[in-house]
Amino acid sequence: MAICHIHITEKNIFDYFRKTIMKNFLIYIPPFIEQDRPNLNNHWVILTLELLPQIIEKYNVTVVMGETQYKFLQKNTSLAYKNVRIVFIKDEDLGIEAEAYNWIYSLYLKTITETKKIFLKNLVSQVLGSSYTPEYVLFFMNPISFLKELYPRAKFIGCEAGGLFQTPFPKSWYFDIFGDIPCSYLLKYCMQIRALRANQEQNNFIEEIRKSYFLHFRQEKVFEDNEKYFRQFKYNVLLPLQVSNIYSFDLTCNFKSQFHYLKYVLDNISPNIGVIVTEHPYFPHMNKQWFEYFSEKYKNFLYLPLEQEYFRCSENLVKYCDAILNVSSTVSFLALWWQKPLISLGRNYFSVFSDYDGLNGLEQFLDNPKLLDKNAILYHFINKYWVLDSVLKDKAYLLRMLDKIENIAPCFEFYEGLSSHEENKQRIINFINNVPENISSLIPDECFGNWPLMPIVVDNMYLKNRRDNVIKNESISEEINNIYSQMNELKNQVYYLNQQNILLQNKIKKIKKKSFSKRFQRIMRKIKNGIIKIKTENSKLHLRILGIKINFNRSRINLYYPFAYLKYSYNTFVWFDEELKKKKVYTVNLGDNIQALSIKNLYEKLKLKKITSIDRDTIPNYKGTKVNLLTNAVFYNGNFVFSNNIHYIFLGFNTPDRTLIIQNKDKLKSYEPIGCRDCSSAQLLREYGIASYVTGCYSIMWPRRQKSEKQKKVFFVGVSDELKKYIPSYLLKNAEFIIQRDEAYDYPLTEKEMEEKEKKALKLLERYRNEAKLVVTPLLHCASPCLGMGIPVILARDEYDDRFSAIKKLTPLYLKENYNQINWEPDVIDLEELKNQMFIHAQKKILYGKFDKTSYKYMEKIYERSPDKLVHNTWTKDMEYSDIMENRIRTILKMFNIEKFKSVMDLGCGKQTLKKYLADDVHYIPVDQHNHIKTTIIKDFNNGEFLYEKVDAVFCLGIFEYIYNLPDFIKKISSVTDNVVCSYIFYGDRQKPEYVVNKYTEEELWHIFEDEGFELVHYIPENENLKIGRNSLFLMRKKQKD
Repeated sequence: MAICHIHITEKNIFDYFRKTIMKNFLIYIPPFIEQDRPNLNNHWVILTLELLPQIIEKYNVTVVMGETQYKFLQKNTSLAYKNVRIVFIKDEDLGIEAEAYNWIYSLYLKTITETKKIFLKNLVSQVLGSSYTPEYVLFFMNPISFLKELYPRAKFIGCEAGGLFQTPFPKSWYFDIFGDIPCSYLLKYCMQIRALRANQEQNNFIEEIRKSYFLHFRQEKVFEDNEKYFRQFKYNVLLPLQVSNIYSFDLTCNFKSQFHYLKYVLDNISPNIGVIVTEHPYFPHMNKQWFEYFSEKYKNFLYLPLEQEYFRCSENLVKYCDAILNVSSTVSFLALWWQKPLISLGRNYFSVFSDYDGLNGLEQFLDNPKLLDKNAILYHFINKYWVLDSVLKDKAYLLRMLDKIENIAPCFEFYEGLSSHEENKQRIINFINNVPENISSLIPDECFGNWPLMPIVVDNMYLKNRRDNVIKNESISEEINNIYSQMNELKNQVYYLNQQNILLQNKIKKIKKKSFSKRFQRIMRKIKNGIIKIKTENSKLHLRILGIKINFNRSRINLYYPFAYLKYSYNTFVWFDEELKKKKVYTVNLGDNIQALSIKNLYEKLKLKKITSIDRDTIPNYKGTKVNLLTNAVFYNGNFVFSNNIHYIFLGFNTPDRTLIIQNKDKLKSYEPIGCRDCSSAQLLREYGIASYVTGCYSIMWPRRQKSEKQKKVFFVGVSDELKKYIPSYLLKNAEFIIQRDEAYDYPLTEKEMEEKEKKALKLLERYRNEAKLVVTPLLHCASPCLGMGIPVILARDEYDDRFSAIKKLTPLYLKENYNQINWEPDVIDLEELKNQMFIHAQKKILYGKFDKTSYKYMEKIYERSPDKLVHNTWTKDMEYSDIMENRIRTILKMFNIEKFKSVMDLGCGKQTLKKYLADDVHYIPVDQHNHIKTTIIKDFNNGEFLYEKVDAVFCLGIFEYIYNLPDFIKKISSVTDNVVCSYIFYGDRQKPEYVVNKYTEEELWHIFEDEGFELVHYIPENENLKIGRNSLFLMRKKQKD
């Protein structure tokens, strides 16, 4: 640790007293080393010194920084200021903790250990002095929760670069009075900003700036020359790669790296959408390996290698894009100026102006995009949040803001009046007009001196080399452009030849079809005349075989060979042998037999005559007759091998074994595409370059049952002790607990025992079909056939398993942490269309060796492009919160005057608890998503459904927390009533549960009601003594018109 006083003013008595009454102002520059770049935070030193003249006259200023920043300051002594105390933290005091990533990560997530937090607080306290207490703390957007604990009375102001910062725009900053990113102004007022609408004056304001920007903008020739390359697809999206191992990216998305990010987009986006990829100018990732991999694997991957030589390639390419994808890239600001849709793939303040979330349904969104008012958002940012660098250097600006903090509570309009709107516009336009045109993309010489257009301090040598490469090779660039032109001409020639080839292939097919037709007619004549004899019972099948054999040869499947399903001896499961030796008995999973019987059932439905079985666990040693084997099972390296006697039909294939894939890669590729039982297996195969898709498990193919009065039993199949704690008592009255395993006394199983296990599995399925009212299970091959038979199923297991990655698209998968959210009265899920498409797909593949695209697209939509089934919200359950509900209603009756309401709509009515507290003459309308009582009117609020019937009052108790679009929901309520009685849990700093889908503050919720003309009449905040849980209760009433 070290303390250094840059300069001490005259020590006279007047100055001494002046300093004792002045408030302390602390500027905190993070001392950590980020992204392995010790100089990264040097630009904050420059900004700090530019701010000092504004505050040193009224505040005692102290700056704390890291050792590297202090050395940078010493080298630039001309930048130093008087009357300022500078302290720094040595790298050796931080030790190995000087590397910032883990610190920032844990601070951001609030998972930092108390020991580390105390270490940080002591470190800062020692360099500043234990008695030091600041009135204000200015920090540069890094998590600073430990500082807030160290100085709880201080006011914290977060500073970061604003959205105007790249050429041709002037630099801008923002000073966030609400603190760091998780509780910033943008996130706090997200809904209000998204709802902004520009008036004519505001539109004119932005359009004048936009006009200047586009007059300055010059498209680089290399990008114009390759326009055809970027116009291949129905739509294009721009994907700017970012920087990994930085918290603003890693903590706001689920991507492990930029490679993972790019691969995820290409795997999940529609093939009709081209993905134009650009890179961060200081952190390029694309190399030869990446380029070859993505170019070969994805036809919609668009990347121009020359773009690495250009500083602002994203701006040059946005012209060819219909949308911009974003996690936390500042390229997203281009969406505002170019008025393009912004697609959010992360969770941060850029979501404030995003137009769409995720990749599901993106093509449909681009067919008819609905955008936010981007002019309104830009106007708000420029005049009420960002501050231009030239305005900031005006000595009065920061003081005006500090005075406002003293006198006005932080609010949505806080920044109004701090700068002149008209002056902001003129400063921006003048700056744009004075930027030289020739620096739009190449990095200019001025960049290496004190160039005002560069917003941050960068590695001069790196930029200079990048710029020089382009300037020195202008002639080479021209040659490259010529080569690209020649390549485009060659592409056109190849395209023409491909079209000619397609025409020729079509003619060949027509000739073959005619030829086959004539040969078929000759065969039919011979059959009619008795020359060819054929069994009538199988004539159609034989004719199909004959047709394929004579002409098509479409499949390696030989329909004369038997079709095998699997049986299980567990020959490779050596732990069973060990258990048998110890206990004289072991148990086997009847679920294996259930999925085997499902394939046998499928074969019979296809009317295949030759059906047999083979042992999965002795496949490596199989030397029997040649068979066709459908692979709906789990395989490991020890029980899987390619044999000349087995032709695999890859449907429902499952493996978690990478060794199996690596050793059999070439053979697997010869069977492409591989139909997998679950999403995890499909993804694993794709990692090794093997085409795959998800068919789901064919154990779902059992026919739907007919309803019967005998179906009264609740089967708990293999449930854990943990789950048993949550089972409602009324379900136990007619319950039966089943293990779905069977004892075995021989290892491996004998033929006779394997047959017995098969019979027991079939008997168990028949019991589920005929007796089950409900099945509760953690087992895949219990849940899957029961869902197929139309039995209500609750799928709940203590731990997640990748084998369930497909079935969780069909029914909610409850894990241990969600057991308190289980809906114990699930509905029957209609899977008949899915089963039909799975059958068609299997039929085409087994009988004709064809890959059916229609059924594949349907299965892909279900299993790979749809989200997981959501765990039911707690408000769908019947009784868990009954006491809280009762107390909530009693409190409302006691505190609020609701006797005058003669008609009441109860939204989220549950078991209609409210009704018994109302007078008999009150017209009561119960509405809910679930039919707890027959008189309930069913409406799915999150799918836009609503009951439009005028009433005196609407009750919304325990429902707001589960509505995705709450402002729209309240707007609908406003159309039917003037009075709303509500409850809501304001979580504040507490972590909300996953099943709660929104989190508003009191102010935000009041504002939503105010927008619809309501005012707050009564309010009862959260109160433990009332025994209403964490609920706050309030009555909203429409304002009376004058």
